[in-house]
Amino acid sequence: MKYFDLYASYPDYTIAAAWESQIKEADRSPWLADTLTESGDELFARFAACYAELRALPRSARRALQRRIARSGELGAVLSKHFQLNERQQQHRMAWSLAGAALLMALGQGVATAATIIVTTSNPNIVADGQCSLVEAILNANNDGGTHVDCAAGSGADTIVLPANANVTLTKASDNTYGPTGLPLITSRITIEGNGAVIGRRGSAAAFGLMAVKNSGDLTLQNVTLSGGSSSVGGGGVFNSGILSIENSTISGNTTNSRGGGIYNWYGNLTIENSTISGNTANVGGGVHNSAGLLTITNSTISGNRADEAGGLSNTYFDYGFGPSAATLTVNNSLIAGNQATVAPETKNIGSIVNANNFNLFGTNGNSGVSGFTPGPTDIVPSVSLAQILGPLQNNGGPTQTHALIVGSPAIDAGKPGGCVDSTGALLTTDQRGFPRPFNGTICDIGSYEGPGELQVSPLNVGATTLATGEAGLSFTSDLLISGGVAPYIVAITKGKVPAGLSLGNDGVISGTISPDAKSAKITVRITDSLNESVSNTFTITVLKALNASARAKTGRVGKNYNASLKTKGGLGPFNWSITSGALPPGLNFNAATGAITGIPTQAGEFPLTVQVIDALGGVDAENLTLTVK
Repeated sequence: MKYFDLYASYPDYTIAAAWESQIKEADRSPWLADTLTESGDELFARFAACYAELRALPRSARRALQRRIARSGELGAVLSKHFQLNERQQQHRMAWSLAGAALLMALGQGVATAATIIVTTSNPNIVADGQCSLVEAILNANNDGGTHVDCAAGSGADTIVLPANANVTLTKASDNTYGPTGLPLITSRITIEGNGAVIGRRGSAAAFGLMAVKNSGDLTLQNVTLSGGSSSVGGGGVFNSGILSIENSTISGNTTNSRGGGIYNWYGNLTIENSTISGNTANVGGGVHNSAGLLTITNSTISGNRADEAGGLSNTYFDYGFGPSAATLTVNNSLIAGNQATVAPETKNIGSIVNANNFNLFGTNGNSGVSGFTPGPTDIVPSVSLAQILGPLQNNGGPTQTHALIVGSPAIDAGKPGGCVDSTGALLTTDQRGFPRPFNGTICDIGSYEGPGELQVSPLNVGATTLATGEAGLSFTSDLLISGGVAPYIVAITKGKVPAGLSLGNDGVISGTISPDAKSAKITVRITDSLNESVSNTFTITVLKALNASARAKTGRVGKNYNASLKTKGGLGPFNWSITSGALPPGLNFNAATGAITGIPTQAGEFPLTVQVIDALGGVDAENLTLTVK
């Protein structure tokens, strides 16, 4: 069925083809067909604008926006008369294609008004320096405006993108609503795409928590680490009374002398997915404290946290004086083990609801370490020690640190049959690091880490010992032959510069067209992998002068021996000569390998020639000459 013919003559072929792919999708999906039919002729124009907007975004920002579209309850509400359970899963699937995401944005209308704010500095503070800081970005997003001109203006549900692998170090509090907090209070819908960045508090700074979310706020943290927060109120990493989603992230090394060393969820809605909560400390709820809120933990690892009570997490009611409000905790395919507390080292539930029995792992050495509820039949209480379950928190590849599963860990291949799913019920294809999930077969591992056991990698190595020789004016390619370690790599020149016209990519390939005036160069290159292992090598790139033919021929005489050689300057031999126009005098011969003209001429006259020479690097030059015989 064809719903519209607008795309057929649209000038941007890519957009037209993307639209056509969604028309074909509609033929297989009744809800989508109905939606397209009801939305009117203006839908294509909105789709084209949304597709162009998505295509223009940096990859990390685009992926962050696609994640939000996949999980958007707002979008589901707009299309609620069409969506049922399986269609909600289709929303998630469509969002991960560029065309599908553009169509969902066009249908949802308001979703497309969101802004993407790119942070360009690791200095988090407000400084009028032309660089967009994290504090400035949050304030613009909260205000839906351009209060700070160094950053893009906020608009609706905004995405803030941090520089890759940046260390954003907070030195002072920006807000005091829930005790001193390093970053501004989150009061609107914001996604922070971390790109492997670490948000932390300087060790010498006064104590403050890192982030807080107001009841009007809706914060999603992706691919980021929160570390070093210290709160007197609770939630050294994050205090939440709104909506907080933590995805593919790590909350570690935060403290409080109250509740929730890593996260305090107070009457809020907290989702932890594909993430790690580790090394946090508190009086109650070393990792997470859920007070009268909704807490869903999916495919995550909570380990190494400490408290007097509930080392891993606590789930408890709160009473304002009008009767207790119970908390609700749901745990799916998650690992809670190796936490420490005098009472309930792993999890403590008080007067509240716990939904477990969904392929979780609790405790060590035959002790679940929980109180106030009982793990279900599908949950595991391992008989082995922590050392036989998890490795330490470290860089195991990917943008954030994780606890690797030890070879033979009871968490391996013990997850939900048929694969792990996220909080929306959609199948997960990667773990916290971005590595494939499941590793093999159809059963994934329990927790945030997926794999055959602790990551085994060969040493990082640079295979190249020398680099190719280049020639001025010619294209050039030379590969450092990086192997081992864990990709992706960061390749940087620490000393020297490549010759003008060339560039070095993170794939270890030096390429480009060498500038005519470029000279040889010596460079030192450092390669760093995802485990922060590095190796350095020094190379010389030799640049030869451009090939130049010197074609001067002496005068010959009829009946006399003749011997002349054409010469070259620059380039790299061996050379190949040819006569591309004209002809030699009768009796003379031409040697293509040497450029020598020899023989005994038999005819007088002037003989115009064009000679060409090609060198071993592909350099070409030609010269016109006239050979005279008397």
